[in-house]
Amino acid sequence: MNRDQPSNPLTERYASREMARVFSPDFKFTTWRKLWIALAEAERELGLPVTEAQIAELRAHADTINYDEAERQEYAANLARHVFRPTWLELFVMQADGTGRRQVTDLRAASFAPFMHPNNRQIIFASNLHDQTGRSFALYLVSLDGTGLERVTYEGSFSSFPMFSPDGRQLVFVSSRGSRAPREFNVFLADWVP
Repeated sequence: MNRDQPSNPLTERYASREMARVFSPDFKFTTWRKLWIALAEAERELGLPVTEAQIAELRAHADTINYDEAERQEYAANLARHVFRPTWLELFVMQADGTGRRQVTDLRAASFAPFMHPNNRQIIFASNLHDQTGRSFALYLVSLDGTGLERVTYEGSFSSFPMFSPDGRQLVFVSSRGSRAPREFNVFLADWVP
């Protein structure tokens, strides 16, 4: 895993490399450590019992980060707050009042941006199901009962936010297909032929 860049696909696509680095784990942890060093130096200058040896030790480990331990502590803190970072997103359907909730997919992938086909029997959505790295997204179609999963797009590293026309004859979606620069997206309008 590249710890110099964030793992969020949206950040990777919309931010410059320099801006993405600001949100990276390396930047977060080293910034906190720089702050702790500056605080220790200020406390020493104010006469508090902080030794030069303690400050030197902080400086010596400013860039040595145990990510496994940091992730374990972050996970434990999130559990204590009942907050969870999903490793995958699944699709569900329910009535408008929230009753009758039923899971449609069990893909163990990041599946999002669902849109109901006007036939009320199928959902089109974006997913990284096909990509082991989790960085590439394509459009998929699935029946409401979870059967008939079909990949719809194959080109470009990102296709998402699909919507059908009210009659179901056209599909609009965003994709990196045909882009000339990083983080460039195009809007596609396609005739839908079932």
